[in-house]
Amino acid sequence: MALSERDLGLVLAVSAVVSGGFMAAAMHRMIRRLGLRGACVASNAVAATCFSVMPFVNNRALLTCLHFSANSAFGTLGASYIACINNAVPSGRRGIVNGICVTMESLGKGLGPMTAAVAYAWTLERWGWTGHGAVFFVMAAMHLTLLVGTIFLPTSVEGNVAPKEKATPTAAPQPSSFGVLAQDEQEADEDASLQASVASPKVMPGKEDDELEAGTPNLE
Repeated sequence: MALSERDLGLVLAVSAVVSGGFMAAAMHRMIRRLGLRGACVASNAVAATCFSVMPFVNNRALLTCLHFSANSAFGTLGASYIACINNAVPSGRRGIVNGICVTMESLGKGLGPMTAAVAYAWTLERWGWTGHGAVFFVMAAMHLTLLVGTIFLPTSVEGNVAPKEKATPTAAPQPSSFGVLAQDEQEADEDASLQASVASPKVMPGKEDDELEAGTPNLE
């Protein structure tokens, strides 16, 4: 589809506004509902579809819809993959890993548009109008590769930590009914023996014989 500079500027402006609204209002809801891996898979599928269809679109409104859909998918992919990296990498190494990722991202943003423009011009020069969709198809294939790779990511990238089980206070062990009865019987025996010892005072050895002799009358 041949676009004038005015039409191209209008498509890019509307796409930027709509995709920005999606990222601000709906992206976090989609990630929360689908999870990080699910959001990445869906976004890669949307981006691959948009790139595959764009070369055949002749309608400006439809092209605008495809462009802001692809932009929204790019924003979701960037946020989700960064979150996956932070969840999978130990906290002590996140600074180094994020630094490497930002460096590679900067190189991609700098070299990507330049390489795509050169490749697009080369395909038009080499194959004519037939090759105008080659760059779009390569981008679609890259997103399909990312989609397949995302499916096999470990569950640790989700960052869903199982809640710790609260320790329930353990009740003191209750004695069995047999133990209570045995204890009551033992206490009753101790009380009975104590009362018997109080009621019958002890007699010193030898004293009982003296008392008998003293109480016996002398018959002689």
